[in-house]
Amino acid sequence: QLCCRSVTETNMLLLSALTVALMTATVQCSVITCARQLSSCSCETADGGVIDLSPLSSPSGYPFSASASGGQDTFRWSPCVGQLCGNQFDTAVCEFYGSSTLPVGTASSAKFVTNPARGLQLVYTDNRAGLLYTSSVILACDPDAERAEFSAEGGVYDIFMHLRSKHACVGGGGGGGGGDGGEGISTGDILCIIFLCGLVLYLSLGLMANKFILGKEGSELMPNKNFWIVLPGYVRDGFLFTIGKLGCYGGGIGRSSAGYEAV
Repeated sequence: QLCCRSVTETNMLLLSALTVALMTATVQCSVITCARQLSSCSCETADGGVIDLSPLSSPSGYPFSASASGGQDTFRWSPCVGQLCGNQFDTAVCEFYGSSTLPVGTASSAKFVTNPARGLQLVYTDNRAGLLYTSSVILACDPDAERAEFSAEGGVYDIFMHLRSKHACVGGGGGGGGGDGGEGISTGDILCIIFLCGLVLYLSLGLMANKFILGKEGSELMPNKNFWIVLPGYVRDGFLFTIGKLGCYGGGIGRSSAGYEAV
């Protein structure tokens, strides 16, 4: 029983590692990372491309405005250039509520930050009367967007807004509006290409081998059919095993924890 338990836990750990690797590969394929900030509204990505929001900027006034959920507060945003908010200059994000205004992010504090859950963000801070305000503009790349879309979630001290624009794409800024200037292939792209090519090759060779060498028909043509049938269950068990080890489930991990006999 001890031997079986040891083998089972080893398999669970291997499945956990596989789950983490798959999640990491997914993030690598989709999340953009800024390696070097070029200005308050542009940065160089890890693969040498450039994101430049300067075509969206205005020398005077806030080019973007949106009401938060509920419609009580309005947030105005000025990329690149600081504006006047109340009696403070150099404001990138200004909150309007009723007839009052509140600076909640200075242009000089702009910083590109990659969040695993929300993606690439342009983050501003403003420390007023001992209170730290953080305003994040979440950047969504849309190469087909002719006009930028801006919306606001709002918040009290942590404020979130959203920008969907072609200028949020790598190589989409610099006044060019789209195109492929400066866009390279990242490590994540290479991993995705290798994975997809390997998957196509695996399926093609497996199907041909089962058809013409082993003479199989129907669903039996699928390479390693039994493995793919049980894999989702194994991945689920590996995930629950990892969560259980972290203590998130307290006493166990579902069916697996009840499968051992007391020694």
